[in-house]
Amino acid sequence: MDVTIIPTEIALKEAMHSLTLDTILAICEQNQITPAELVTLAHRLAQREANADAFTGEFYANSHSRDRH
Repeated sequence: MDVTIIPTEIALKEAMHSLTLDTILAICEQNQITPAELVTLAHRLAQREANADAFTGEFYANSHSRDRH
């Protein structure tokens, strides 16, 4: 008897996250991206996230709700 396992949403997200990281690593290796360049990219991503949070008010809403607890 064949048993079909249906992954949970969390398992699918974890698998996609892992695949994404492996793909990014392969792209970095193929393009000879250095660790220093990766640090620069990480800072740029963090800045974009901060800008997006500021634009949507997400940062304000999250920090404001923490002050209430």
